[in-house]
Order: sequence, then structure tokens, then C-alpha cells
Amino acid sequence: MKTILVLTDFSIKAQSAAEFAMHMALKNHANLLLCHSIELPGLAHKSEQLAVADEMRRNEIIFDLLRLSKHL
Repeated sequence: MKTILVLTDFSIKAQSAAEFAMHMALKNHANLLLCHSIELPGLAHKSEQLAVADEMRRNEIIFDLLRLSKHL
């Protein structure tokens, strides 16, 4: 089974690259895997406020990935 990994930062250029990858995946009967990563501050000394902000950012990224996948 083939899988194409598409890294995204949710920019216009990244969306165009994802659309191109989608067409390649369809043509080659491959799966498409969307990926976005961020670096979070260390967890050892995290305050409650930072933890809430990180969770909100995580939810925002998940929403953006779902929106992009529906677009594709």
C-alpha cells in the first residue's frame, strides 16, 4: 500500500502542494496522510495558563487539518 505524506503549515502554498499530492494519490491509488507539527515548551514547569493555551492551539490545528482534508 502506498502512502503520500503531506506536510502542511496551512499556508496557500502548502494547500496547493496538498492538492497536487491528492491528485498524485488518486492517480497512483495511494493514501494521503496530512501532517502538521509544532514544538511546545517543556512540560515539566508548565503553568495552568500555558497548558490551556497549548490545548487551544492543539484543537485549532486539528480543526485546520480536518478542514483541509474535507477540502481535498
